[in-house]
Amino acid sequence: MRVLSIDVETSGLIPAYDFITQIGAVVMDGGEVVSEPFYTACQPNWDKFKIAVTAAEIQTGGLVGFIEWIESLKSAPVGSEVARMFCDWAQRNGVQELPNIAYKADFDWAFLESRLFCFTSVFKTPALSPIWIDVLNMARRHFGKTLSNNSLDSVIVALELGIERSGHDALQDAILCGKVFDALGGAYPQLTKNEQQ
Repeated sequence: MRVLSIDVETSGLIPAYDFITQIGAVVMDGGEVVSEPFYTACQPNWDKFKIAVTAAEIQTGGLVGFIEWIESLKSAPVGSEVARMFCDWAQRNGVQELPNIAYKADFDWAFLESRLFCFTSVFKTPALSPIWIDVLNMARRHFGKTLSNNSLDSVIVALELGIERSGHDALQDAILCGKVFDALGGAYPQLTKNEQQ
């Protein structure tokens, strides 16, 4: 099944308050990448940018990683530029007709809606299909209570995909989500109403 797999990394958990710091997206079919990737860091509004330093240090590999992460954001494109880049990429790759998948889809969608699709002068028409499939929900249904948690790392190991995940990287996570989706697809070939939100 051909899908758009997408992931965002953020400065926190609240879309109205926090910012997207990285977006990765790719078209996948049968667990394989079939498009050019979309991948960019996103510069936040520094006047409003507040983050939980401890959480960010854990995500970025300690204080040195945290400092490098902040420096990388300073040279990243700003929101309206990211919106134009994503809109162009979406049109080139015809993703508007594809179902979207994400690991914890509500989270990714909320941030995209709040921080990317808010640039209505760029997105005159919807860039993505309204169909969203939450791969985390699929994993929960597949494994039930057999896993201590349903993190992406745990599910990759449980499915014996033989892939190692290195840190938090939006493009890497989008690709891994697509592989997990494919591995679970045999168990849930039909989309349920919950997965079409």
